[in-house]
Formats: sequence, structure tokens, C-alpha cells
Amino acid sequence: MARIVADLQLLRGNVRALVAHCQELGVRLLPVLKGVEAWPVLAAMCLEEGLGHLAVSSASQAARLAGAGLPRPVMLGLPPLSQVRDVASLCCRSVVSTEEAALALAEQARTLRLPHGVLLMMDLGDGREGCRPDQVPALARAVRHMTHPWFSLDGVAANFGCLVEAPPSPQSLDLLTMVACEVGRRAGEAGEVSLGGSVLLPWLADHALPACVTELRIGYALFLGHFMGQDCAVAGLRQDAFLLAAEVLEAGVKQTEAEGLRRRIVLDVGVLEIAPNRLIPLDAGMRLVGASSDYLVYDVEECPRHFVTGEEVLFRPGYESLARAFHSCSVKKPYNVPPPGSQGPKRS
Repeated sequence: MARIVADLQLLRGNVRALVAHCQELGVRLLPVLKGVEAWPVLAAMCLEEGLGHLAVSSASQAARLAGAGLPRPVMLGLPPLSQVRDVASLCCRSVVSTEEAALALAEQARTLRLPHGVLLMMDLGDGREGCRPDQVPALARAVRHMTHPWFSLDGVAANFGCLVEAPPSPQSLDLLTMVACEVGRRAGEAGEVSLGGSVLLPWLADHALPACVTELRIGYALFLGHFMGQDCAVAGLRQDAFLLAAEVLEAGVKQTEAEGLRRRIVLDVGVLEIAPNRLIPLDAGMRLVGASSDYLVYDVEECPRHFVTGEEVLFRPGYESLARAFHSCSVKKPYNVPPPGSQGPKRS
């Protein structure tokens, strides 16, 4: 059975490296755990390292943290109106881009008597969620009229590199600063300015963040130590904290039309569990032939290793592969690892 392999020591090192980097930048780190389905072991580790909040993308992920006895996280996915009660109950903060969502959360926070804050999400060029920058001041005024002792407007937020994989531009950051200053001036306080996207880390090697930014939301680089193959320029980040192990179902010689007899292997994972082109085999000489829903086929004619049915092949997963594997019921998760701080094997 395919499985996710986690090295807790390397993951802790990645957390510490990003915390230190953010401290040097004068901002807080908000670890985004959606790509690992809010894995409670990693969540607890982040809290042990002094991080005050965690971030998830769904109410179900927030429920997983609650079930592990961990604090209410920040909800980064836009809250569906059909789930606002769960979001207000399970999360301490969320992002909104409409008055309807903000009002529904305000009402639920009052009913539940649980504090809940919102950040106004704006689209600065990524093209995914968020209202236009020129719409934010009006939305802020509307949300401010909804505030009460259990509900607050906490600031603004934006994403980069999520849909179009592009870093910020000078124009987008000028807009961010202008809008943040306008919202803060109207509120009488600066408020939070939260930026998300691991694409920011390599970009920051040559650029500076606006002074108004208070928080960086990072997930991709925390898990995998890079962004889309780019060096994040963060000292201490490791790219092998997570691996994927797939089992060899068949190993043999196949007759191929173009190349004649070739050694091939069939692995027990496919497009339902991973993104085939987002896997890097640790064995040299392996070449992806194709993938189906539940199989991967590799040409291993040039590989020095002799593969045997039943043994495992290790891969470095890309973000899409890691996220799909964590979501799949067909891949064994590292939930049986010892909790952070205890003694036990590094790999699971």
C-alpha cells in the first residue's frame, strides 16, 4: 500500500527556519496546514515552536484540530454560507470577500458567544478569490457596522502565487499599502495585513515587504522546502521532510513498439492519489511511461536498481501530489507517528 513518509525532525527544522526568517522580516508566520489535511502532529509541533495560530482551509480540517484538542485555527477558505455556524464555532478568524458572509459570521458569533474576527480578502492580481482593491473600503465600512463584542474586523489579506503562480508586482504592493492604510485610518488602528503564498519567499530574496505587512501565510515551503522548484532562499529549509512510498505490483520486461524489450514496473498509486508529473523518484534512471486512475508505470531499463514485486519505491512529491495523497483513503497516512517531543523513529 502506498504511504506518506514523514521525517518529524526535518519538519521541525523547517518550522524553525521559517519562524526565524519571518522574525528577520519583522512579520509573524502563520503555518497553512491545508495541504496536509490539518495533520495534528504537525499542528502540535508548530504550536510547540511558539506559533500562536494555525491556518486551515475547511471546517472539516478545523474539526480535525478540535478533535485533537488543539486551539481554534484561522480559516483561509472563503466560508460557505451553508457552513458559517461550523466556521464560527471551530475557527477564531476567517477571510471574507462579501457582506453576506461577514453578516452570517457576525450573527453566528453572537449566537455562539465565541469571538470571531474577519480579514477582508482582496485580489491583487492572482485572479482567485477576493474583491477588487477599490471595493475594500466600502466592504470595510459595512463590516464595521456589524461588529459587536464577539465579532471584529481585524484587517485585510491577499494571496500571491495560488492561481497564476506569479509573485507581487510594485503596482500590487502599492495598492495593498494604500488599501491597508485607508482601512486602518477609518478604523482608528493599523489592523492586520496578511499575505499568503510561498512564492513570496524566493521573491523576498531581492525585494522588501511593505511596512504595513504583519503576517506571512506559508504552507508549500513548510512541507517541501521550495516553491515550484525555486529555492526559497531561507537557510535551513529541507526538501525531503515528506516522501511518498509506492509499492511495486509488477516488475518485468515488456515489449514496446518504439523501443523493443524494456524493463518496466507498475506501482500501486495513480492519478486519484497523486499528480504523476509532480513526483521525483529517488532512484536514478526511472522514466514515467504513463498513469491511470490507480497505477503508475515507469521504464526502469536505465535504472541500476533491480526492482522486485512487493518492495517500495520512494519519491519526493510536489505540492499537488502531497495534498492528493493526504486526502486519499488509498494512501496510508503518517498518523501513527509519535507525538512531537517523544522518542521514536524519525520516519513513519
